[in-house]
Amino acid sequence: MLFRSECLIHFLNRPEMDPENLEEWCYARFGTGIAEKYLIPYNRKIWKRNLKELSLLWVDRIPDPSREDIVKSALGIETEGYTHQLNFFYPRSGGIESLVHSLLERLPKVQTGFRVRKISKKSHGWEISDGKRVIEGKRIISTIPIFDLINSLDNVPDRVRNALEGLQYNSVIVVMIGVNHEGLKGRTALYIPDPDILAHRVCYLKEFSSGNAPIGKSHLIAEITVPPGDPLLSLDDDKLVERVASDLKDICGFSEDDIVASDVKRLEYAYVVYDLEYEKNTGIIYDYLDSLGIYYAGRFGSFKYINMDACVDMSRKLVNSLY
Repeated sequence: MLFRSECLIHFLNRPEMDPENLEEWCYARFGTGIAEKYLIPYNRKIWKRNLKELSLLWVDRIPDPSREDIVKSALGIETEGYTHQLNFFYPRSGGIESLVHSLLERLPKVQTGFRVRKISKKSHGWEISDGKRVIEGKRIISTIPIFDLINSLDNVPDRVRNALEGLQYNSVIVVMIGVNHEGLKGRTALYIPDPDILAHRVCYLKEFSSGNAPIGKSHLIAEITVPPGDPLLSLDDDKLVERVASDLKDICGFSEDDIVASDVKRLEYAYVVYDLEYEKNTGIIYDYLDSLGIYYAGRFGSFKYINMDACVDMSRKLVNSLY
């Protein structure tokens, strides 16, 4: 109760200021209590950077509860919270990937397994090569990471390459732990600001669909963000699972003896970082791609911190504008 009252008092008496970076915004928007007990340690953990070095271009992604909702929550009165994520559909089987497969079934002439190595402008349009095969096209819409796109082009100006080198991002390590009971249900996600625990977020996927795990079993996935080149990216899988299990067993409700399955995935491109030079660097790159007539979409295709729903909507709007 003391914790709640402290956060509420600081929120109601938060400082009047025009924040210039993420750390200042946390204080200005939520007050010292919420900022120092949750928002600042959590964001330091996920971004792995000094929050004074991060811009405010993305703060619309952070839930922005009203004064009334915060007071109600402090008093134990239920509120709706982040309303646009309150209700949603999730596939009964196949996981979220089944949405992508559903889209593929509706698209003719889709070629997969083609890693773009070189893109060349020709009089008749574009040639795209993977080093062995060449695909010709009149128009390019790129959803591959913007780094791979720029590096596949010839004669890229130095100002563009310098801007590309200035872009910052984080990779993510995803650790899955499956247990021989259904105790990993009842909530969708857990956000952990504690810096001594590796994972910043834990998701309980059987809560989304009973088809996500066998009958009588359940699982969680733990997400760990790291900057490129971090030693954790090369740590042995078994050691990662052991560390994550040790971190989470008490707060998530399982023991090492309960574990019947585990897996580790590493994704190089995961989180776009909005540092203070983000707008300048992306502006240079966007102007260059626009001058070539190359279109781009998606989180790392456009280098914007957006989720799957926004990626689909961005792509839909782009295609509708072209046809």
